[in-house]
Amino acid sequence: MSKFSPVRNAVTLLTLAVLSLICMTNAAPAQEPSPSDQPAKVEKKSKFRGRLPAYFKSVVSEPQRAEIYKIQESYYNEIQALQAKIKEMVTKRDAEVQDVLTDKQLDQVDELSTAAATRRAKKVAEANETAEGSSTESDTSTETPSSE
Repeated sequence: MSKFSPVRNAVTLLTLAVLSLICMTNAAPAQEPSPSDQPAKVEKKSKFRGRLPAYFKSVVSEPQRAEIYKIQESYYNEIQALQAKIKEMVTKRDAEVQDVLTDKQLDQVDELSTAAATRRAKKVAEANETAEGSSTESDTSTETPSSE
């Protein structure tokens, strides 16, 4: 009989998702995502979008650029299928690894994982508070004390 509990796994994933959301919410004011980060996120959700390798932009001509994009597009669907297969295999592997553990061990792993996520969220929150505090200090440091 399998010791893997779908409910336990769902609870663990939900806990980690909530803690990750807290981390992302706290991290948002401290650092805005750069414009170069956003196309990568959009690229995963959208259809093929050609992208030149590093340092090619100033070297290639327009016909070369078009040929590079055509080559990239010819591999796009196969790469997407392989990436989906890898994701599926990793999920299957992780489930099999969890099957090795007893219920007590799974509880311990869940506790350790939740504690680690909580510590990470706390560090992010503290870093944000420190960053906000230092910017406030620099604003108040411009004031000169009155001399009598």
